[in-house]
Amino acid sequence: MRNLTEFFEYVKNTSQDDLMKEVKFVVNENSEEVLAGICVWSSVLTYLNYYLLIPKQVDKTKEDEIMTVKEVCSYLKLNDKTVRKLINQRKLEGYEIGTVDKKDARGTLRVKKSACEIFLLSCKI
Repeated sequence: MRNLTEFFEYVKNTSQDDLMKEVKFVVNENSEEVLAGICVWSSVLTYLNYYLLIPKQVDKTKEDEIMTVKEVCSYLKLNDKTVRKLINQRKLEGYEIGTVDKKDARGTLRVKKSACEIFLLSCKI
């Protein structure tokens, strides 16, 4: 295989049983090389997993601003009740901070700007 694209295509188009047979063969024939390469591949797979799961449209390099519900309403042009409903339905990722250990106490809701952008991307037609 020449590059990662060909490798991913091969993995995608090969059954799990066939892949396991090949992995077992490679491990049995080249056990020392396989052990030496495990750390490298673990790092590569962690890197790929992290960057493939993050939506490409959201820039994670910028500092992620934390907004109040009022600021989210202004940013998304939505009503306060609608934003709170979206957070309760887990359609918009929110955080409750400042809760105390009293019965029925509620904290203050906060939302990351990137969560708003991800929500907007999920609404795309």
